[in-house]
Amino acid sequence: MTQNPDRPTEYDAVLGGAAQIPTNAAVLGGIAGVKKRLASAIIEERIAAVGDAIKYGEAGLDLAIRALEDESDRVEKAAYLLLRERPESRVKEILKEYNPWRIGGRSYTFGWSLGSVISVAISPDGLTIVSASCDNTIRIWNLHTGELIRTIAAHSDLVGCAAMGPYGQTLVSRNNDNTIEVWNLHDGELIRTIGDRSDWVNCITICADGKTIVSAGNDRTIQVWEVP
Repeated sequence: MTQNPDRPTEYDAVLGGAAQIPTNAAVLGGIAGVKKRLASAIIEERIAAVGDAIKYGEAGLDLAIRALEDESDRVEKAAYLLLRERPESRVKEILKEYNPWRIGGRSYTFGWSLGSVISVAISPDGLTIVSASCDNTIRIWNLHTGELIRTIAAHSDLVGCAAMGPYGQTLVSRNNDNTIEVWNLHDGELIRTIGDRSDWVNCITICADGKTIVSAGNDRTIQVWEVP
């Protein structure tokens, strides 16, 4: 008997009736089937539909983006985790305005350190996080993926605190030997060392003009420094 190409095979799921749709099956009707599953009351079906949506080009990508507004945190998170791996420029632009931290529960834990993490700083664009730790390193991470971008291991002692400039180009850190060091965030190169503090530096910050560092120390003083 000649096979009918329009007839479902044994591995196809057919929409219709009251039977639940297998979440791991292909659905006849292409993107129309994906849309129907995204409207399902069953969260698992909506999550599976998000994963299938991107197989259908730009229209499917639109459905995955729309799932970022799903009422279920689980569906929204599935859409976010999928979209953050996409190379399309329009997806990257959308995610710049998207706040993944409002999704219920912890998204992920950042990497590792050989010593306690003492302080963190987030870039103004919300894309990068910097950690300072007792293993004498500064680590730069992608805030959305948790990927380690760069490790700066030029300190001779523990890194007590770190601050980032308003334009996301300059990083300032405090070493345990009471020096303050200024780094180029993009290539990890040391720009300047400030070593005039006579006592422990408790904290540092960079002013909104991006040209001034303020440090506070155990010697009960606040000192102001110019960034070159």
